[in-house]
Amino acid sequence: MASIIKSSMSFITGTVFGMYIAQNYNVPNVEKLASMGVSMASYMEKAYRKPEKPEPKIMDDDDRTSEPKIKDEDDDLSKKKKGRWY
Repeated sequence: MASIIKSSMSFITGTVFGMYIAQNYNVPNVEKLASMGVSMASYMEKAYRKPEKPEPKIMDDDDRTSEPKIKDEDDDLSKKKKGRWY
């Protein structure tokens, strides 16, 4: 019985001291400060995050074997002018 009282004496003393401080002094709300700190940290993380790199294009076998298509500007002009008299 004495060992229970002896081991819990520091807890009881701390609780009584904390109640006295909370009643007689202006103690900041720790929960509010913690939530504000978390929200500021998440804002900083989003604001200064590196932009995501686009994923590299995976080429199929068809893409590797075919020759690149070169667009001919003359073909586009002839298609637009086809059937028109200027």
